[in-house]
Amino acid sequence: MKFFSIIILSLAACAPLKQSPTTLTQLSDTGTNSRFFEDPEDQLIYDAFRFEFSFTEYPKDSTAFDATCYILDKDERLVGTGALVRSNVIMTAAHVAYRAVDGYIQFEESGPVISICTVWLHPDWLAQDDSSKDIALLKLDCEVADIKPLQIAGSDTRLYRYVSNISIVGCSLGYKKQSLPNKIIYYGKLVSAPSELKLRSTTTTVWFGDSGGPMVLQGPSGDLIIVGVTARFSMFQQKIMDFTATDVRYFSDLLNEVMDIWGEVPH
Repeated sequence: MKFFSIIILSLAACAPLKQSPTTLTQLSDTGTNSRFFEDPEDQLIYDAFRFEFSFTEYPKDSTAFDATCYILDKDERLVGTGALVRSNVIMTAAHVAYRAVDGYIQFEESGPVISICTVWLHPDWLAQDDSSKDIALLKLDCEVADIKPLQIAGSDTRLYRYVSNISIVGCSLGYKKQSLPNKIIYYGKLVSAPSELKLRSTTTTVWFGDSGGPMVLQGPSGDLIIVGVTARFSMFQQKIMDFTATDVRYFSDLLNEVMDIWGEVPH
């Protein structure tokens, strides 16, 4: 058991970012999206998983990209990724939110930071260490007026194995990026974990820092909706086999209930 309180309050005020959450620079005169990192290990990961050819910082539909944020701890270090789902609420993974108490979110590397004032963790993840319930909400100190929140998928949203065109957005290696079409494949669920989505790619992967980021699907109306939250990846013999997202549809009623309570104005 981690601790008993489900809701954690933070009273930290908004403050300027002390340093950028990234240690990389981008060469703008090459005409490519190639990045060069100060840390050789980051460069090795970037090259090995073909991030340059599997992700973009300039998606054609930037709705999900714009709504995705860096999540920073109280020392303003990057701990994961999240997505704006209401004007003052971020959805992320519980294991990211747990480290974001007294922390901040940031939509752009050089942009302003916004304080997190309340953290909600799924009760089963909190009390039972249940990894299949790895989902959380962060209430912000102020509303975000210039970014459109993403819609949360309902329990009736259809997600088809292999053929549904999904994308993920994440901040691994210290910069925000969105997977290109058909680079990430949803291939089903395990019977033992009905609240998790199993994903696979033949060219790339998620990495440390992508946790909490949105997995989006184009809905019937054409809008992008969040169907999953990046949770973890699996390795075997030093090779990544697949990765897992928490199924947002499984928790949509509970998530909306919490956000509705947060949105109530006290009399």
